[in-house]
Parts: sequence; structure tokens; C-alpha cells
Amino acid sequence: RVVLLDPATRTELRSKNLFNVREVKLHWQNSGDFLCAQVLRHSKTGKTTFTNFEIFRMRDANIPNEILEMKDMIEGFAWEPSRERFGIIHGENQHRLCVSFYTMGAIEGGSKIEKIYTIENKQVSDLHWSPAGNM
Repeated sequence: RVVLLDPATRTELRSKNLFNVREVKLHWQNSGDFLCAQVLRHSKTGKTTFTNFEIFRMRDANIPNEILEMKDMIEGFAWEPSRERFGIIHGENQHRLCVSFYTMGAIEGGSKIEKIYTIENKQVSDLHWSPAGNM
């Protein structure tokens, strides 16, 4: 279970029940507009794994979340500074990976997660954004 609490009042702002979870990593956008819970999940038998990105819109009413599911192995995740875009390094093996870029639409009231583009079959290990926030 993922729970977002207001640290000052210890009030529960939002919660999400997750099942068949092996690992969770949290990625805050630097302005605090979004929180991404990178959830490594397994099938009921435990033989296959996949990753869900549970992205919470912190500025919207009731803190809605959106889900992006990927079957590939995930090597990295990074938010663009002060913006609504993010990138994911993924692939079937560690030698040839893809880098996909997504947008949340807007800081407040965005519609849904949309893929901008993918760079395929590259040797890549890290994803870094310009401090000014451009690709």
C-alpha cells in the first residue's frame, strides 16, 4: 500500500493498494508537482515481472494518479526539471536499450500520459536533463 501523508498534520492525502509487488522506488519531480511510484510487480506465479509507473498529480484535486505499464526491463527514470515530462530507459537486455520520453500534458489538469518519442537500440546507462529543462 502506498500512502501519501501531510507531514505537518499526519493526514492521509491519498492511498493506493498495490498487489504482487517485489519493489517500489519513488521519484519526486523537483517542483513537487508529480510523484512517480515505480512498482516492480510479478505475476501470480512469480515467474515473470513487469513495471508499473503510478504517477500522482500532486497539484490536482484529490491527487489523481495515472498508470503506465512496461513489460521491458527498466534501467532508469528521470523527471525534466520544473516541467511535466519524463524519460525512461528500458529494453529487453542491457546491451541495447531504448529511451522513451513522455509528457503528462500539463502541470495541473493534464489529460493523460502521452509518449513523445523513443530513441531505439542505444548503449545508454544514465538519463540526465539539462538544468534549464530541455531535452
